[in-house]
Amino acid sequence: MLDFIIKRVLLMIPTLFFVASVSFFLIHITPGDPVDLIAGQKATAEQKDEIRKSLNLDKPITEQYQIFLTRLAHADFGESLYSTNEDGSKKKVSKMIAERMPNTAILAIVAILISLFFSIPMAIFAAANKGKTIDKSILSFCILGVSIPSFVLAPILILTFCLQFQLLPVGGNDSAISIILPAVSLAIGLIAVTTRLLRGSILDNVAKPYVKTAQAKGCSRTRVLFVHVLKNAFMPMITIIFLQIGALITGTIFTENIFSWPGIGTLLIDSINRRDYMTAQGCILLIAFIYVLATFLADIVSAYINPQINLKKK
Repeated sequence: MLDFIIKRVLLMIPTLFFVASVSFFLIHITPGDPVDLIAGQKATAEQKDEIRKSLNLDKPITEQYQIFLTRLAHADFGESLYSTNEDGSKKKVSKMIAERMPNTAILAIVAILISLFFSIPMAIFAAANKGKTIDKSILSFCILGVSIPSFVLAPILILTFCLQFQLLPVGGNDSAISIILPAVSLAIGLIAVTTRLLRGSILDNVAKPYVKTAQAKGCSRTRVLFVHVLKNAFMPMITIIFLQIGALITGTIFTENIFSWPGIGTLLIDSINRRDYMTAQGCILLIAFIYVLATFLADIVSAYINPQINLKKK
């Protein structure tokens, strides 16, 4: 098990290095000069050159890349080009991310809880009524839920519940109910995926010999389903939940911006629009790290709960 974990950790390093390198060069080749935005239209050429020098933007891109990697090796994301503290000094990117991360985490957790609350009973009803109308209806919903991305569903929810019925706020996080629409927007896709996978897992377990043995001993159909089948059907779902965490973080980028939710997603888009190199790179690396970490934890959990996995081959 230890060898398996070490190999997985070693695989994470080149992945994060690749993401960091790609994000660095993509942001730097994007048209536009951040110095023009910082200095303003009335700034002189000398003032712009001074700002460019202070930000190391006067150096060749290869040298900027070396500086970036050196900072990254020391877990230093640098300072924002625009955001300042109360004393006028530039804000640390790590501080900006720390301020936004709790909002993104809360949104992701609520979305996962909503998805589990609805997907578990839906999967049970669908599996218990395989081939019937309720099963076909649930499967149709799952297909629809997977097909509609969150950034398409979000405007529909806003038009319906905010503008038409005026039941919920359009965006922001001023009140507790502000999280409902962005969380539901993210949860719909998760409900569809989780329901289909759990339904399939339940049906697979129903066909196994231990179910027939339990029925032969006199166990009722309900007891077999809820006590024996669900216990085994939920095991692979633990892995799916970890993988959903990674998918959620990437999904929040668009959802947060649509609903003006002050999380990592809005910070990333704002920094890209303003050509804030350091902040954008820090956000991208954090999202990549969370996704890789979620995949890593999914592998570990799968190896732990499934003794048939040959760890030496992983």
